Amino acid sequence: MSSAYSSGLFLQLSNMSIEDSPWVAFCWKFVAFIILVSIFLQPISYWIFIRNIEKAKGAQILTILGSLAVTSFIVLLLPHFLSGIAYITLTKSIGFEWRDEATCGNLTDKVKGEKYFGFNADKYTVYFSERSGMWGFDELVCIKNDQGVYQFKKKNVSSEALSDWVK
Repeated sequence: MSSAYSSGLFLQLSNMSIEDSPWVAFCWKFVAFIILVSIFLQPISYWIFIRNIEKAKGAQILTILGSLAVTSFIVLLLPHFLSGIAYITLTKSIGFEWRDEATCGNLTDKVKGEKYFGFNADKYTVYFSERSGMWGFDELVCIKNDQGVYQFKKKNVSSEALSDWVK
């Protein structure tokens, strides 16, 4: 369930199948799984609390209350931190696997803070990590005009504001 949802979300953000980039797919899906497990742990911790509070004594009560408080705190903070978590996950995994430049004929596109997926291709997926306080994806297309001159055409696919706590 988390795998399908995270794949669909990545496709929506980048206009690219996450399966094309194995390391990014692993990291992205792993983080989505952890988030989903955290959300499902909250009702389970409530159930454990309700079921065992009468039998618990001393430190057991504190342990049960502590796990209840931690899962509640995590679930409460998740919506606030989702964009930042996605940014950190993508920046680290894409930085490991994607290229620093794109080539088109005799042209090279290399911008600081951008990573390119593709190699000598007509179309690249570009991840930018800090562009005026935003992060997201662009599509970079290599075009050859009638005179045989190559040029890049960049189109924004998605962009999100950087969270304050990430900056």
